[in-house]
Amino acid sequence: MHSTISLLTIGLISQTADASYDGPDVTHTFSESRPSTLSICEQPRFNTSLEIYKMCTNAQQAAETFAEQFAGQEGSMQGYLRGYTWGLHSSTIETQDDEALKRLGAQTLDTLSSYWQPALTEGATKGTQAASSDATNEVINRFRSALNTGQMPSTVFQVPTSTYEPDSSAYLNQVLKRDSLPTEVELLSGENLQEPLNIFTTTPNAFVERSAQTPLAYWFETGKESLTDSGVYTVDTSTWATFDTAFAVWQNHPTFTGDAAVYARYVTTQERTDGTPSATDSASDRQGPLLSDLYKEVFTANYEHWANHYFSQSFKQQLTVGQREGEVIGTQIGTLMAKEKGLEQAFNARFIEEGKRAYAEAYRDDYTNTFNSTYADYRDNPHLEITIDSVVGSIDDGIIQPGEPIQLELTLTNIGGVASPIQLKTSGNLQDIKTLEMKSLPALTREQRTTATIASIDSRLQARDKAQITVNIQGKATASIEQVVNRLVEIVEH
Repeated sequence: MHSTISLLTIGLISQTADASYDGPDVTHTFSESRPSTLSICEQPRFNTSLEIYKMCTNAQQAAETFAEQFAGQEGSMQGYLRGYTWGLHSSTIETQDDEALKRLGAQTLDTLSSYWQPALTEGATKGTQAASSDATNEVINRFRSALNTGQMPSTVFQVPTSTYEPDSSAYLNQVLKRDSLPTEVELLSGENLQEPLNIFTTTPNAFVERSAQTPLAYWFETGKESLTDSGVYTVDTSTWATFDTAFAVWQNHPTFTGDAAVYARYVTTQERTDGTPSATDSASDRQGPLLSDLYKEVFTANYEHWANHYFSQSFKQQLTVGQREGEVIGTQIGTLMAKEKGLEQAFNARFIEEGKRAYAEAYRDDYTNTFNSTYADYRDNPHLEITIDSVVGSIDDGIIQPGEPIQLELTLTNIGGVASPIQLKTSGNLQDIKTLEMKSLPALTREQRTTATIASIDSRLQARDKAQITVNIQGKATASIEQVVNRLVEIVEH
């Protein structure tokens, strides 16, 4: 199978200083400026002791660090994927219809010259067939029109105009031998496009693993769950904006082992702050809240305070980077498709041109040859036709009975230029069949004649049976008729 498809070496495009994302708007409320630090640790309940205050500030710092790394990483991923999918989609769609690239593809047309032979062969064959039929019919019509005129038809003719439409999908049928040009999905499935996107290779310790990492996974037809029909990735904030999900990552990911261990210790030891008991409190009422609860409260407030900021910051930074890298692949895919389209258009046009030329040449030559040879045949030979107009019984009672001798009323035609002797022979549901000789039929003549008795209806037939009667003239032309047979009804008086 021939194909011009060969992917270009994959490389990254440099991001220009004024380049920016130009895709559909992102539905998300971004935090454009850095928020101020929360003053939660200044609350009196966190200033009951130096230890409690340090716990608060440690939780505060741990939460911001986690937000910066986790939500920031998710922002980078989401921004990159949003930009990448838009760049891939928009550049593929735009590039594949580029007329200049199509012209480049068309320039390789001569490499496919061996595939034009079917156009020549089929065109010549169709031309010969059409010309033979058209010329033969023209001659016969001329001789038929001359019947009973006493004149031979004209020999003057012009080759008529005849049209033929070669295969308009020849590139697919003859070259690629498939139903359609290679699609974006097929091209994105190429061996050299199975490496992960750059965002995945540059983020080796991702907090959220994504199994879909190749360009194909982010084409809108194959990434249905995460992409819209306009080709863009649907931004997903559920991993970092849902606190319980985020907190579970912080607790279990090795990156945050140190900070998470502090919280884990508080959970294990069940330490509490000192209470501020009154004279009536029991001993159990004199204990303050669990340090683990306070730590998580501070951590939660600060994470939620900082997460969207770091997500937004990283998202915006990677959005354009992703688009430019998506455009690299999209432009390559689109270029291949545009060149293939251009070659297809050029090949189909050339195939049609060659086929029509071969057809016209064959039609012209064969029409002339066929007209002349057919005219000579009809001029120099009789050409007989026969029809059975009716069946006449020997008993003039309006019915044909089994066993009754019959005659045939015939229309005889000779559209040839030479008179012909007439010999008739019948067959079918008949008995006593005779071969009859009649006077010759002149050239270019149509006559109605009635035969002498030529046969008898088969006596074994029953009333309302149909007798099949066939007559042959000169062993060449034949005609047939069905004749219903009946019996006279005897009326017997009682």
